[in-house]
Amino acid sequence: MRRHGGVGNGQAAPSGRRWGQRQRGAGLGLALVIACGITGAGAAVPGGAAGAARIAGGSAQRGAPPQSGAGQAHLASVTPLDLANFVIVDPLGAATSHSGPVDLALGAGGQHLVAFDSLGYRIVFSDYARPLVPGEFSTSVDAWVGMTNDPACIAGTTTGGFRIDQAVYDASGSVTTFAVRFSFRCWTGTRVYGTIAYQLLSTMSHQGYYLYSHGGDVDGLGNDGFLLYLGDPALLRLGANVVGMAPTPSGSGYWEVAADGGIFAFGDAGFFGSMGGRALNEPIVGMAATATGGGYWEVAADGGIFALGDAGFFGSLGGTGVADVAGVTG
Repeated sequence: MRRHGGVGNGQAAPSGRRWGQRQRGAGLGLALVIACGITGAGAAVPGGAAGAARIAGGSAQRGAPPQSGAGQAHLASVTPLDLANFVIVDPLGAATSHSGPVDLALGAGGQHLVAFDSLGYRIVFSDYARPLVPGEFSTSVDAWVGMTNDPACIAGTTTGGFRIDQAVYDASGSVTTFAVRFSFRCWTGTRVYGTIAYQLLSTMSHQGYYLYSHGGDVDGLGNDGFLLYLGDPALLRLGANVVGMAPTPSGSGYWEVAADGGIFAFGDAGFFGSMGGRALNEPIVGMAATATGGGYWEVAADGGIFALGDAGFFGSLGGTGVADVAGVTG
């Protein structure tokens, strides 16, 4: 199976997923990015990086600056996708994030019980009252979800549920494609939330649109939600809010940018440098990707433009006294 490498410091935010949207103490703040165009984009940087430096007088630096840990490449083939991204939060609130390849557990791929193995954990989804087809499932009705080989969840009941976005079975009833988001609490108080993609294909590229939160959560509407299974910065402790997002031309990856200029690249999105880790005159407020997918622009609130990769620099409003720029589009 294909490993989809992690980004950033690998620490998980101690918060629970509710169907693609994390519960956060601070305002959630959702924004929208059109999947079929580069209308807003962004990236987040973990670990509290200082932000992006303003190059002389607000003009941009062309090309990718040296990578200083504020953003990292996150490249993988995503056709098909076999990837689990999940967080385990113990009863004391200590959280660990996990991202790695996923396999179908032997003998557990039927229409009423599906189990997956990833990074030493086995996560099980079942409902004997109805088949596991796209839709919502809750332990308060007739479903069950849990980690059968984890000491904190191996016995007793769990509470929570899961949402299936894709489920395909062959003529014998064995699962061939599965995409599920889940959030549950074990009897010990341990919480688990995340996503699992098994042999997942992007079937609706550039259809509908995606929403993203300041915490980096992604959710798709009017499409198959493929991008949210690639991972997201919400699994990390972010140093600044996510302020933009852009899909790749293929629709099989995306970038997010944070207010301090850090970039996250997922799926087939390349990393071409970031302004994370440098001092900014004003925070980054958005990004846009080039038509080739080989670069992107970051824009600050004062109109300063930073062109990275194959993105050209055509001037900026940096240094003109502007302070209310809200975004950029390519």
